Amino acid sequence: MDKPVTLGFVGCGNMGQMAHIANYAEIPGIRLKALVDVKQEQARKVAARHGIEKVYGSVAEIAADPEIDGVVCIMFWGLQEEPAIQLLRGGKHVIVEKPLAGNAAAGQRMVEAARQAGKHLVCGYMKCHDAGMQWARQRIVQRGRINQAHLFFTGGDWWANLGKPITTSEEAPQGWGTEHWMPPGLSPAQQRAFSFFINIYSHHLGIFRFLLGSELKFQSIHPEDPCETVLFSAGEAQVVLMRTRMACDWWEEKVRVVFDDGYLDVAPPPPMARNLSARVDEYRKGQEGQTSTLTQGIAGWSWAFKRQAEHFAEVCSGRAEPLVPGEHAWRDLLLMEEMARTYPAD
Repeated sequence: MDKPVTLGFVGCGNMGQMAHIANYAEIPGIRLKALVDVKQEQARKVAARHGIEKVYGSVAEIAADPEIDGVVCIMFWGLQEEPAIQLLRGGKHVIVEKPLAGNAAAGQRMVEAARQAGKHLVCGYMKCHDAGMQWARQRIVQRGRINQAHLFFTGGDWWANLGKPITTSEEAPQGWGTEHWMPPGLSPAQQRAFSFFINIYSHHLGIFRFLLGSELKFQSIHPEDPCETVLFSAGEAQVVLMRTRMACDWWEEKVRVVFDDGYLDVAPPPPMARNLSARVDEYRKGQEGQTSTLTQGIAGWSWAFKRQAEHFAEVCSGRAEPLVPGEHAWRDLLLMEEMARTYPAD
């Protein structure tokens, strides 16, 4: 980088500290200029730990700081719209955690604000930055036509003993939270489903788009406690998302992409497991006179969250385009709202 990329941060809760700020603090050529959080004492302690120069009292101060190139905005999804738009209008590139917003209308306003400002709005689908996932994408492109892709998810231990963030006894200011982020017209059951979709399935929609190179088209959803199956199409491929309830000592999330002559499996690691990338196994059935092969992709020691941070720094420097632009995440919100409205109302 020709000059240091100067960053600000909005939010220093558990994920803000452990998945984001700590990673940016390790990247050469990054200047950590400012932090703002409603918990001021916690913000000061986090800033001291990671070498952040200033603790501001408002998002407006970060937006007005001419030295700041980009802002890492890590907040509850129902609250991200207003600060993200304010920062974009202040001339900052912005990355937010997934999902982009609490509903598609808010996401569209954020995308439009980025377009008008001429700045990048990035959504933190960190699994797309996983080194194993990216190796898998390269292999899929080489294989050609996809018949089916399916993903099985039950979750498990996602924190992976990462460590303990800084906390204080401060309470968030009264009125800080909101219950009005849900799309209108959903029944209580549909609201519960949508809340799960945008927290968990948003990752899976991003995985499918990244691996398959196509947008998804929703077909149907089939919930039957404790299981759920969602059907999509992606071009000519059938796409199946399956989840169930299962006690697990580790993290259980697996994707299989099926071709005429074999398959490719991708198993992402626990989200907060440092220095682990997705395991990839590629099987190809040997043709006449050829030997079948089973290849494991070895991506080395890396962490998707760290790679995402490095990539956003490159975006802020003008050296890279976003891997997951806000518009992609907005389309996912539209898709998940469609899923929620199809979900049984009772």
